[in-house]
Amino acid sequence: MKIDTRNMPDYLSESLFDSWYHRAMEHLDPLLDYLHYNHWDFYLYDSSINPWPDKITFSKRSKMDIYGTISLEKAKEKIIKIFPQEEVKENYKKYLYEITTREQLLEKVEVLVALPKRVCKVEYDSHEIYERIKEIAISIKLYCPRLGEYRNATREIVLYTKNIESSCANSNEYLKAFEKTVAHELFHFFHYYLLSLEGKDYDIINRKDATAKVIKESLASYFEYSYCNAHGLPFDKYAIWFKHEPSFFPYAGAKFIENDAQFYEIFELSSDFDAALRELCSINMDGFKQFYKIKNKG
Repeated sequence: MKIDTRNMPDYLSESLFDSWYHRAMEHLDPLLDYLHYNHWDFYLYDSSINPWPDKITFSKRSKMDIYGTISLEKAKEKIIKIFPQEEVKENYKKYLYEITTREQLLEKVEVLVALPKRVCKVEYDSHEIYERIKEIAISIKLYCPRLGEYRNATREIVLYTKNIESSCANSNEYLKAFEKTVAHELFHFFHYYLLSLEGKDYDIINRKDATAKVIKESLASYFEYSYCNAHGLPFDKYAIWFKHEPSFFPYAGAKFIENDAQFYEIFELSSDFDAALRELCSINMDGFKQFYKIKNKG
């Protein structure tokens, strides 16, 4: 595995990346054992194949991923228009004026549902209004700095140094943040690589739809979480997974993976992303709802 040291921060070293790679491989071993038991025939340690990415590079770019489609102000406009009564509209305007973030709006959905009954006698289905307002709030754009990415065409992991450093409270956390990001991106490499060895990589190479994103990122996010637990690295799954729906934020599908055994099963099914998504979302009614929301996104 080649480390392109151009733009590499001076607190990192090639030996660190080597140790992180071997840690990730060790953490992958139970999954490999499971796949061998289920008659996957790959041999990772065959000298004729190369189970490493071709290179790791560092980028100075501050690349951003955008989830959602509308602005906060547009969301407020949509909510105000739900009820035709002017008294309700005016009270919505006053209440929404104080809300300045997507998170605040999501926290206040129940208050917004109850407000029309408090200000005037309006008959409506509270559950239906709750779903409408929540759907609007969820659609608000969320800007997330991209920490890394795996490019399968070149078998390359790209690390976005500025974004990784900015995700930390202080410089003492830089190494941990890099290690977590490397573990996540290495999993993407392993995912492509293992499916290719079995001749099961059609979906992972060719599909770019919402289903593909949710399966790839949910599996990688769960692996990162499990890796962090094993090596004493911080990972706030409640902030990363439980604040969002996977139909909006693809990493959040990892909250439906209850344990390692289910993780292995979903990975085994991931040569067929539709089957993998159905298994991922089979945990409860919320999961089933998300399945159809993800499929309806195309």
